[in-house]
Amino acid sequence: MSHASAPFARGREAIVGWEPSVTPLYHSQGLEPIGRAQTLRYRGCVKFTAEEMRNVRAALGWLELGDHVSALEELEALPGEKQSHPHVLKIRYAIHIQARRWDFAFELADGLSRLTPDEVQPFVWRSYAARRMPNGSTEMALQLLLDVANHFPDEPIVPFNLACYNCQLGKLVQARSWLHIAFEVAAKQNATLEWKRRAIDDKDLQPLRDEVRNSG
Repeated sequence: MSHASAPFARGREAIVGWEPSVTPLYHSQGLEPIGRAQTLRYRGCVKFTAEEMRNVRAALGWLELGDHVSALEELEALPGEKQSHPHVLKIRYAIHIQARRWDFAFELADGLSRLTPDEVQPFVWRSYAARRMPNGSTEMALQLLLDVANHFPDEPIVPFNLACYNCQLGKLVQARSWLHIAFEVAAKQNATLEWKRRAIDDKDLQPLRDEVRNSG
């Protein structure tokens, strides 16, 4: 499935897509590339000092190295008022994903979905965690994403992941339909080939792999 400019490893739920590869977090969701002498703003609000940005960058660096413990230590060094900044919460989500603390990741993604309701990432991440957390399920992940599918008509990751969930639940008719929608949306962005490759590589969509390969 795909995770979403995810925090985030190809070939799973399109979390964007995949398991948290955190690099895209730095450049998206209202954040601009930061120079040493610059400060960070989120939609014109909270500023980060150069030292605080060092902590943020260090947290991302530790995550890339697979050290979620050190990444969390860097975030904990930030002042309290910066802890609730959306960018920091997204990195914290990536930390919980790497640590496989699915229930904490779910709570963070759910909170982010309320804090930034116009962004698709938190909704995709919420379902990703819901599928894996204790007392969660693929059915739960499916329903959560279905509830917001109409809110993001221009995001191929949503129908793509809905196809993945349906496929894993044995609902192949629905899976085909959602995958077709994902490809239609991707075509508007000249990204059909990319998303077909993702579908072929995605283990969740294995029952439909030959169909996708033969679709041209």
